[in-house]
Amino acid sequence: MRRGRFTTSSLKMETQSGLSFVKFDITKFLFDRGDEQKTMGKYNIKVDCNCSINNDNQNLFISTFIIDITDQEEKLFSFQIKALGYFEILGTIDESVRKNFMNISAPAIVYPYIRSFISNTLLQSGMQPIMLPPMNFAGKTSGNIENQGSVSVKKSAPKKKQI
Repeated sequence: MRRGRFTTSSLKMETQSGLSFVKFDITKFLFDRGDEQKTMGKYNIKVDCNCSINNDNQNLFISTFIIDITDQEEKLFSFQIKALGYFEILGTIDESVRKNFMNISAPAIVYPYIRSFISNTLLQSGMQPIMLPPMNFAGKTSGNIENQGSVSVKKSAPKKKQI
């Protein structure tokens, strides 16, 4: 009886398909607040998210977020950020999975980094932190945002772009 004997033909290595998060960058950051140390009331949050596909390699893409936060009442506060998440699709996948990676998975990976950056930046500047509501990129915005103000979300179709 032979145990533990394997030949190279009996072992198959399958290539796993998946999504690899390469890096996160903040490419634009604007912060303006009045000199007065007022407690901020309600605010507006606008979230714009889209993807750009690399022209040379269809497996590379960037998930881009532009987020604007403004004070609703006295217009003393403005915060804008542009953040990029770089991704690579590993292996061969069908188009429906590619769209899922680009429109749902990638934004869901990048968004918590942005939420943390905004909250920590405001806190360290002496302001109350703003917690962006959690978002379900497969559907609508989730979380209780009534006391925070209004949130609008815009998702754009993927664009082919040289990156």
